[in-house]
Amino acid sequence: ITLSGKECSMPALSDSGNLLTDPISNLPVVVADKCLLEELFPEGMPDIEKIMDTKIKMRVIPYSSLGNETGVMYGFVPDKITVDGQTVLKAIVGISEKALSATNEYNALFNPNILNQNRRL
Repeated sequence: ITLSGKECSMPALSDSGNLLTDPISNLPVVVADKCLLEELFPEGMPDIEKIMDTKIKMRVIPYSSLGNETGVMYGFVPDKITVDGQTVLKAIVGISEKALSATNEYNALFNPNILNQNRRL
């Protein structure tokens, strides 16, 4: 994930059940562990309450999942995401407060359709 010249890498799981989209742009959401995303924000994660004071395009993403009927996830628009060498320009990164994998096998979830979608750019 690249944002303002900074990069972070993490193992990601292709999850065809991840149908989460940003309600504003209708772009797919790649969900990633907050602890790994923090390296993109050397001054700390942006405060959603001060969303207008940041150059980073922040998002509030409603979601529902098994074991958690509804919730809200904060996210941001990255400069780009690279998955297996393929650049994805049209996606949002959702910030997961909890680890996505109990064994730390992966730290992000993405819908494999984002790779096909970006071929049509």
